[in-house]
Amino acid sequence: MNRQRRAQAKIMRTLLLDMPAGVSADCLLARIRGRRSFLVRNWDRLLLSSQPLQTLSPAPWRRAEGRVLQALQQEYFWAFSHMDEQVRRSMAPFFWLAELRTLAVCLRLLTRGATNLDHLLTHSLLANSIKDLLRKAYGCAPAVTGLTAVLAGYDARFTGLADIYLTGGSGALEGALYEISLTTISDMPIHPQMRCYMALVIDSRNLTTLAKRMRWRLGTIPPLLEGGTLPPSRLAELFERRDSAGLLHLAMRLGGLAPYRETDDLERVLYEAQRRVMRRLARQEGGVGLILDYLWRCGNEAANIGLLERLEFMGSEHAEAELRR
Repeated sequence: MNRQRRAQAKIMRTLLLDMPAGVSADCLLARIRGRRSFLVRNWDRLLLSSQPLQTLSPAPWRRAEGRVLQALQQEYFWAFSHMDEQVRRSMAPFFWLAELRTLAVCLRLLTRGATNLDHLLTHSLLANSIKDLLRKAYGCAPAVTGLTAVLAGYDARFTGLADIYLTGGSGALEGALYEISLTTISDMPIHPQMRCYMALVIDSRNLTTLAKRMRWRLGTIPPLLEGGTLPPSRLAELFERRDSAGLLHLAMRLGGLAPYRETDDLERVLYEAQRRVMRRLARQEGGVGLILDYLWRCGNEAANIGLLERLEFMGSEHAEAELRR
């Protein structure tokens, strides 16, 4: 069984792009520390500007407007290309989950009749075999069929993706891809700092799922994912009692107990818990935690820039509430 799990972990690396080894781990960490200094520190001050996007300072990967996903892709590509193979294997779960977003956007575009996906695939870290089937597919359904065959060869739990797409459409497919991926990763032997991150992701998914079902006044919940720190049985019990305050309290304890109010937004509470966990991981030895923290921060910055691009339509008050500080 252990041999099978080790093989599974190695195969996950094959779902990502093959390329020559990069620099040593110490050299990579030094470069990441340098690039981390370019990240925006004070979003509230930036929001006070009449044109926030125009006041963003230069950075190696940042784009002032448009194509936020591609800009983030480029930074992930830079980090991946500078890693040695050992670090790439340790980081493979993070990059695979990030690339699920690329897959989702590509499949949506194929549904609308798109024929050129190069703007999404040029800096994608998906394996060339997956990129090729996306480029050659005439429509979303053939792409899903090809993708199902590739992923089912990696883990049999992906076998039903094509049927899920036929019955539930793109939204159901994207949800299944994400949840099966989380389940698969949780079964793998992965780096301890990556394990901590993945447990946080699973806990966040389970809590968010329950909160949404409560908000929509639904009486049932889908199966909760194993692999987090919060027992699914405990979460199901809170759902049965419709104890939203209990869910919020559990969310606050994920990163170490912190003050909370029953009126706090769950997503904001989860973000604050994630931030505390990532800061701790960044201080641990080995470097994987520091890389995770940096890439997580890049994702937050990209989300904030996306908010600023929509500032004219959504209003500064709403943007201020949504900003990831």
